[in-house]
Amino acid sequence: MVSTAEGRRIDVLLALSAAGVPTPQHRRILAAYEAWIDDHSRPFPAELPDEFRRYRQAIDAMLRDDLPAARAQLAALARPSSRYRGTWAAYMLGNLEESREQRLAAYQKVRALAAGGAVDTLGLALASVRNEAYLYFRDAPERYLRTCIVYLQHGGQRFCSSLEDHAWAILSGPAEDLDRVVADPVANIALTASLVSTLEPLHHNSGRLWDINRSRLKLQALDEVDPEEDSWLARWRRWQQAMERVEGDVPGSAPVLGWAMYEAGLYAEAGQLLARADADEPLVAWVQAHLLLRDGDRAAAIERLQRAAAGSDDPAYAVTLGHQLVRAERYEEALDAFLQAMAWPDVAWVAEQILSVAELEALVASWPPDFGVPPTDVVARSGAVPPPRSWLIDYRRAQNVGSEQVYWWPVEVLQAELLRALLARRLAREGRWEDAVEVAPQPERERLEALLALQREAAAAEGAARGRLLWAQARQIRAEGALLLATELEPDFAIYNLSFSRGPFIERRLQQDISADERQRLTEQVLPQQRYHYRYVAAELAWEAAALLPDQDEETLQVLCQAGHWLQKHDPTTADPFYKAMVNRGHQTALGRDADQRRWFPPLVDGQCIVPEPPEPPAGACSVGAGPASLWGLAALLLGWRRRRPPR
Repeated sequence: MVSTAEGRRIDVLLALSAAGVPTPQHRRILAAYEAWIDDHSRPFPAELPDEFRRYRQAIDAMLRDDLPAARAQLAALARPSSRYRGTWAAYMLGNLEESREQRLAAYQKVRALAAGGAVDTLGLALASVRNEAYLYFRDAPERYLRTCIVYLQHGGQRFCSSLEDHAWAILSGPAEDLDRVVADPVANIALTASLVSTLEPLHHNSGRLWDINRSRLKLQALDEVDPEEDSWLARWRRWQQAMERVEGDVPGSAPVLGWAMYEAGLYAEAGQLLARADADEPLVAWVQAHLLLRDGDRAAAIERLQRAAAGSDDPAYAVTLGHQLVRAERYEEALDAFLQAMAWPDVAWVAEQILSVAELEALVASWPPDFGVPPTDVVARSGAVPPPRSWLIDYRRAQNVGSEQVYWWPVEVLQAELLRALLARRLAREGRWEDAVEVAPQPERERLEALLALQREAAAAEGAARGRLLWAQARQIRAEGALLLATELEPDFAIYNLSFSRGPFIERRLQQDISADERQRLTEQVLPQQRYHYRYVAAELAWEAAALLPDQDEETLQVLCQAGHWLQKHDPTTADPFYKAMVNRGHQTALGRDADQRRWFPPLVDGQCIVPEPPEPPAGACSVGAGPASLWGLAALLLGWRRRRPPR
């Protein structure tokens, strides 16, 4: 917002620039104009248009209470020829006129002048809408609310904070005024929004519509409420009566009103109101679906939710539909609904924890050959680079991070890529590596093919050669296991880039009221037990590889040491056998002796276990003698050592 003083200075500078006055002179002329405002005995700057002087004289007349002279001077200025003070003059004239018709005409002239090119630094055209609304409040509440909406739509901020009070006044006023508001589409929406936003049950729950404390509200049917009471239910009753008096279809605000009634626990009233509303309106269908669910008619509720999801781009409708389809054991339809909503966590829930591998395979196999294949222009723009997995949670959010590479990949391509990758990981966890290669997208396919080649070579090899090939497999799985084996949800949570866990999802789901079929599927679902389970898969391969390599060999010790480091931070118990094998099988090597001395793994530096060089004693340091005190200290140290040395 620009203050009056700031606007005055801005307009002066605009007038001087338009007149071609050199910029170095602007400050001097502005100072002279400010001095003239304070003292008219000073000369008025000749460089300024005369309308600045005439407007100030009109304001002086107003300050002297010479209102007729002020009105006459302002009326003479409120013309298109007054480029810099026309809007100011018309706005002030609207504030000074006595009749409502004259004031309305002046405020409308403000907007006409601004639209015609007059300078409006202060935003007086918008302010005139606000002032015009006040003129309608007493005897034309529907026009008042309509004008208020226009003001808000054009960026107004300083007026409708009092709309709540005016709404209550309208609801408490004559019935004919309320009926006119109901019959006016725009005014109806304005009053309904005010009524809903201040609804007492929703207000006291901080907007948490799904967690209303109904025992505290002590709700009763609206038809039992005295409309003359001073309560939120009485205001709703008066509003309901006015809506019932409307002939034909209820106004466009009915969906919001019905939703608010439903959230407030007024289920019968919500159903009665929405029975007259447009059934194709998504919010109407959503509320009707929930009312049908309360009555136990899930099939009809799903039909209403399908109508809502088809008629709106809001993903909430499709998500709600998907969850009801799961309850109805229509899992593939639920998956489609979640894909439509781009709700990847729900897609992963159905695809990984409810559908069997065979069912998911059949679904992916049913896709057309070109489904999910990126168009040529997308490949050219992205350099044939596959979409980053940062999209996993929400594609719309990925679009907002400024990554052009994400932006150019269509949604259906991304979802097909992710679902194929999820199926490939399920197949790989079952050991069906060839099938995983067939369905995997890039870059998973190339990496699975490399791993499958190592497996085939290892199957044909023997002895130490086989051990080295198994070790190569272990290293690849440890490095790329998140891409090739990780679960989308628990226990690995690849959906969150493995950064954190959301806990035992299946365990919590089994505690809810779910269908018998879903309960059986979740109970029979075979999932890894450990978080980062692919590290354990890699460690098992490393253990098998080390068993084929010779004892007292640095290569064997490297295998045991590196594999132990994969587990030692989050599962030292499972890592302990690798440490003991190092000591037992490599006590003659440098790594084995270092592990024996440390009683744990040597440090890992740049992917290799090393034996650090002993630090050199500082210059001038005195050696400790082997006197009695030192011997007693050594004995105490030996007696205090409790860790058992692993048997060889």
